[in-house]
Amino acid sequence: MSLPTINLLSKTECINAVNKWQANKGTYTNIKNLIIPTKTFKFTSTDYQWFNKNNDNKYFHIYAGIYKSQFTLIIVPLNSEGKEKELASYLILTLETLDNEIILIEEENIVTQKTITLSKELDITNSIKKSKTPIYNEPLITESQAASNIQEWKNECLNWFYNECTIFEGKRIFNCFTVPTSDIELTNKKYNEIRVFFAFRYSFILQRAVPFLIFIAVDNKDPNSKVSELITNMKDWSQPCPPMCGSLSDFTIFNY
Repeated sequence: MSLPTINLLSKTECINAVNKWQANKGTYTNIKNLIIPTKTFKFTSTDYQWFNKNNDNKYFHIYAGIYKSQFTLIIVPLNSEGKEKELASYLILTLETLDNEIILIEEENIVTQKTITLSKELDITNSIKKSKTPIYNEPLITESQAASNIQEWKNECLNWFYNECTIFEGKRIFNCFTVPTSDIELTNKKYNEIRVFFAFRYSFILQRAVPFLIFIAVDNKDPNSKVSELITNMKDWSQPCPPMCGSLSDFTIFNY
């Protein structure tokens, strides 16, 4: 079985793609034609090999762009100091329809703890039985949360874009994301690709819905298997810029 091909763009092509997004993201009709709410991005095992070879940090950046009239994500690795790496070309992902339905499974490992107290006279004076889910076995973002966040994007993203374009001229719409490297690690051989979903979460600090990315590992080696594993967690959600930019000096590789 041949490995999937990898899509790379030169730095010049990436700059053009980023500039096109900047020029179009303030116009709702343009965004409506670019972003289909039900489409996702595919990150393959071949993509992961390229990324793993080039990224030296626990985070990396994803830029929004437009290439050949398609909305595109551009993957930018970071060096060990957290600076964007200067490369001849960069990996891109484009929106596409899911090949199959995805079943999210959430497993809970319940621990039963029994405590019996013996007195000095060896009488049983207390007996307690407790059941609990260990913290280290609990996903920091649950499958039900992920499904809800993804559905909110599907149902509301075009309304969100319309509001952002008409009231704020697209200035608050994301240019890029900061993402934990752990979100796209394909170290479990059970899975051979990751699906990247847009989703919404509510920011209590900003008092509004904020787009972010959810990464779900998928087993496509077995055509009969549709079971997936959620690998994004609540602690390390991807951070969109704007509004969560930190220092803008960290986002200069394409000089948008």
